Amino acid sequence: VTLTDETGIQRKYTLNEQGYATQCEYTSFGQKREYTFSYTDGYLTLVKETLPKEGSSEATTTQTLSLKYEQGDLVSATCPSLTNESFTGYGELQTHYEPGKDINYYRLPCPVLADTYPLSFHREAMFAGILGKPTQHLTVASYPDQTGDTYTERTEYSYSFDKKNKPTGLHIQTKYGNGKSMNYINRTINISIE
Repeated sequence: VTLTDETGIQRKYTLNEQGYATQCEYTSFGQKREYTFSYTDGYLTLVKETLPKEGSSEATTTQTLSLKYEQGDLVSATCPSLTNESFTGYGELQTHYEPGKDINYYRLPCPVLADTYPLSFHREAMFAGILGKPTQHLTVASYPDQTGDTYTERTEYSYSFDKKNKPTGLHIQTKYGNGKSMNYINRTINISIE
């Protein structure tokens, strides 16, 4: 499967017998990236991004993202220590997810996962259904591992539905702060399902 966007960025996916992508060649303005995708029971569990080293034919892994599911629902995404030389010193980054009670009938990807690097390069593939099974239930919250008890962050997702129970909107609220002073970021996304 080849996906080309309006800016000319091209993604060539190789699919397995279930129709899920196992590899991708990503070309953007002369730069090439390669991705491999791994699955467990049809759920995407590992994404690896490799970039060629400048001036070398060797490829280097620059990022991985591991996903964990329980009973068909996403519960965490983990990025190990970054291997890019400009980002040394950062430890493992883990985001936790909470499933809601609404069944994901329309196979929507988790909104924050679609914005998580390196999956952010594959949003269209997520919505096209070629990156594994969707979660069983719609995600209602996500939060990173907390760094001590002085700073907290939590993002909550609330969905609106039409009379036929199709999702029509998504309200996203992120709360973050140090306990004494909390800040809020609100976003609303309209959803249209044909």
